Amino acid sequence: MNDTSNPHFVAPVKPVDPLTRGVLRCVDRVATMVAARYLVVGAMARDLVLVNAFGLRSGGATRDIDFGLSVENWEAFQMFKTALVETAQFEATPKVAHRLNWKDPETGATTPVDLIPFGGVASEDKTIAWPPNQDFVMSVAGFEEASESAIRLQVEDGLIVRVASIPGLTVLKLIAWERRRNENNKDAADLRHLLLYYGDAGNLDRLYEQEMPCSSCRIRHRAGGGATAGSRCRPYLPQGHRGANPRPARFRRAGRTTDRPNARSEIL
Repeated sequence: MNDTSNPHFVAPVKPVDPLTRGVLRCVDRVATMVAARYLVVGAMARDLVLVNAFGLRSGGATRDIDFGLSVENWEAFQMFKTALVETAQFEATPKVAHRLNWKDPETGATTPVDLIPFGGVASEDKTIAWPPNQDFVMSVAGFEEASESAIRLQVEDGLIVRVASIPGLTVLKLIAWERRRNENNKDAADLRHLLLYYGDAGNLDRLYEQEMPCSSCRIRHRAGGGATAGSRCRPYLPQGHRGANPRPARFRRAGRTTDRPNARSEIL
């Protein structure tokens, strides 16, 4: 399907690497075959949006590719996973229920692929307990919200995939940081990178005209981008993670106007 009329459709400025294209092509083909709805999340989603869609800096190297899979039950998830393995390009990892390894048929290079189900398999507290013993519990808070705000990225001719947007990724990172902030600083560093480049990722029009009068304030567009990203993320935060209503940001007027840089059309 090649629908460029969608307002959240983005054509990349930098080609997606062949290995990633191979994984996305296979997953998309199987998803179409079994009528499954998925989106790319995690570090690969970050790079697809920042690096490929807008030519910005990556937040760090990544080998694995994470997919969120909206399913009604565990049977639907297992059917999707089995269909991937039956392509002979994916191998199951018995000790990790949500992981497959994809093998490039041309080079033999392997890529870890994580499948994270959400939707009908999640409990009221937005966790999933993996069958059969339900002894491995994983949080999927924010996945439905990330799916709602996903963009459509053209990976190649005839292949358009849904990818978590920067607000969607920020929501997921905020929830992960809240849960793991005492363990390490990785989530905080990832969150900083997303906020730092929010304005450059197709949102300069919003910064200078719609939400923040950056053209008349003494504020850099990247600093303003972080504040604007916060306001854009708030509606997508699950209940219980939103906190109190934020106070509107205040900026000192500089008494002069800054020329607005050229910007690509906003995506979110």
